[in-house]
Amino acid sequence: MNSTPAHETERRSRSAVGTIASFLRDLVALGELQAMLLVADAADEFRKARTGLLLIAGFAVIAVSCVPLGLAGAALLLAEHTELTIGQSLLCVAALGLVVASAVIGVAGARIRPDGKLLKRSRSEWQCNVRWMKETLKHVDGSPADPCGRQGNGFAP
Repeated sequence: MNSTPAHETERRSRSAVGTIASFLRDLVALGELQAMLLVADAADEFRKARTGLLLIAGFAVIAVSCVPLGLAGAALLLAEHTELTIGQSLLCVAALGLVVASAVIGVAGARIRPDGKLLKRSRSEWQCNVRWMKETLKHVDGSPADPCGRQGNGFAP
């Protein structure tokens, strides 16, 4: 027997629900994989920077502990070679140190820019996933080709 229009509509509805459910399952899987890749990328970046960060932290402590001694010494020299009191010399050296530190911080802050390599794999995979979602939504009734050129189900490592 021929199928009735009501039966055909019900079959299409079930097919659409199945397609949406399949898309949502894939979307959740992509989200999980994206999060795992982000964690792996962050761990790689930290591993690369760990030694440098430890050296910077260690020597920064030494440098910071030398600054007050150097400033006090400069103030005492200023007091000996001018008519300023020790208190006035300390204030002059502190003001000069504050101006120099502010200028260096301003220049350093202006030079801070991400180099584009940070979390490169995660950003690339995120862009592919967004393109895949757009293509899938455009072709709800069929399976679109993977816009990222991955083979299989697109979840290969």
